[in-house]
Amino acid sequence: MGHVQINLFGSFHVERDGKSVDEQLARSPKGMLLMQYLILAPRQTAEAKTLMQVMWPEENSTSPDTALKTLISRQRALLRAISPELAMCLVTVRGGYRWVCPPEVSVDVLEFEEMLARMKLPGGATPSEEMLTRMLVLYQGRLLADQQPQPAWLYNRSERLHQQFLQTVDSRLAQLQQAGYVHRYVALVRRAIDADPTNEALQQRLIEGLRQTERDTDADQQVELAARLNSAARDEMMADYYDRIQRANRALETGLVQFKEELMRGEDNNRAIVCDRRVFRSLFCLQRRGMERTGGHALLGILTLTELDPASEKREAALNGLVKIMLLNLRRGDVITRLDESTIAMFLPNADESAANIIIDRLKRSFYLQFPSTGRTLSCAISAISVEKTKPEQRHFMVDDLQEQIALIGMPEDEVRELLGAPDYQDTAACLSYVIAQPIDEVKLDLTLKSGIVTQVEQTSH
Repeated sequence: MGHVQINLFGSFHVERDGKSVDEQLARSPKGMLLMQYLILAPRQTAEAKTLMQVMWPEENSTSPDTALKTLISRQRALLRAISPELAMCLVTVRGGYRWVCPPEVSVDVLEFEEMLARMKLPGGATPSEEMLTRMLVLYQGRLLADQQPQPAWLYNRSERLHQQFLQTVDSRLAQLQQAGYVHRYVALVRRAIDADPTNEALQQRLIEGLRQTERDTDADQQVELAARLNSAARDEMMADYYDRIQRANRALETGLVQFKEELMRGEDNNRAIVCDRRVFRSLFCLQRRGMERTGGHALLGILTLTELDPASEKREAALNGLVKIMLLNLRRGDVITRLDESTIAMFLPNADESAANIIIDRLKRSFYLQFPSTGRTLSCAISAISVEKTKPEQRHFMVDDLQEQIALIGMPEDEVRELLGAPDYQDTAACLSYVIAQPIDEVKLDLTLKSGIVTQVEQTSH
C-alpha cells in the first residue's frame, strides 16, 4: 500500500508516494472543499445539514440532500481512482460523515495538533528539540492560506493554530538562545517572519539577532523593511477588520445550525427530566421568570420514603424504582431531583392545584403495586404556585422587555400610560419620565412627546 500525505498548512497539497495528485483533485472543487471541511471538522462527525450549508452557502437547491449524496459518491470514486487509502478516509456514519485516516494517510494539521496535545499532557516533559523542529517543519503558513477570503468555518481554527505556531517558535527560540546558537536563532526568526510578515515582535527579535552576529547592515535594512511592512499593515487594518466582520456574520448561521443540532441531539425520551439539585433550581427559576411575564400555574412536590428498618438495604432500590415510576407517570417537561437518601422533589410546570391529588394518588398507587411491603411508607406533599401576569404599574420588568426603546417611538400617549402606568417624574404634554426596575440598579426612561406621540426615548442610569 502507498503512503498519502495531505497538507493544509499554507496551501492544499496532496501527494501519494511523493507524487502530487493535486491536478486530479482539482477536477472537483466541491470535492476538495468537502475533504478540507471533514478533515478540519470541529467535531468527529459532520452532520449532513451542516455540510450542505458549507458546500452551497448561497444556493437554494430544491433537493440539497440529493446533491450532497451525489457529491459524496463522486468524491469517493475520485479518491478511489487516486488511491484506495484515500477512499477509505471518507466514512459515512449515522447522521453524517467523517474523515478517518488509516496509518497510510498523514495530515500535517492533525500531526501538528497531536504534538500540541502531547505537550499539554499532565506532567508532560519539556518538548524536545526534535518535536519542536518537526512542528516548525509542518507549519508552512496559515491554514489554506491560498483560499482568500477564508470561509467563516476556517478562520477561527486558522487563527488558533497560528498562535500555537508562534508559541512553538518562542519555545524553540528559548532553547537556541540558552544554547548560544545565534545563527540558528536568526534563521528560525526569519522562518517565523515568513509565516507572519507583520509580526513586530518577531521583526524586533530578528534585528537584535542580526546585531548580535555583527550584521549591522542587514539589521538596518530589516528596520526599514519592518517600517514599510507595518505601515502597509496599518493601512490594511480596517479592510481586514471589515473582512473579519463579514466572515463572522457568515459564520452565524452555520454556527447556529450546528449548536441547534447539538442541543436537539440531546437525550429526549419524551419523559420527565431527572437532574441534580443545582440544575433543578435553575430550571425552577427559569420557569418562574416565564410565569412572572405571562402568568401561570405550577406544582412543587416532595416525596419521602420511610422504612420500618432504617438500615434497610432495600431503600435505595425502592427509591430508584420510585424515580422510574415518576418518569412513567409524569409529563414531558416535568423535573425530578434527589434531595437526600430518602427524599425526591418534583416540579410540574403548567399544572394547577386541581391536579395535585390526582398526581399523588397515581404515584402512590403505582409505587405500592411495585413495592407492596408493609414496612415501607411513601409520603407526598404538593404545594401550588400561582403567579399573575406582571401588572404595568408594578414595572417588574427589564428595559429590554420594552423591546428596545424603539418600539415606544410612534406610540400614542394613552398607550404608553396603559403600558407603563402613571409617570414617576415629569408628566407633561412634552415629556413623560419613568423608572424601570433592574436587578442591580434602576433605569430612568424619558419619553419626548409631540402632539401626543412619542418621538424620542432617552435612557439613563437612575
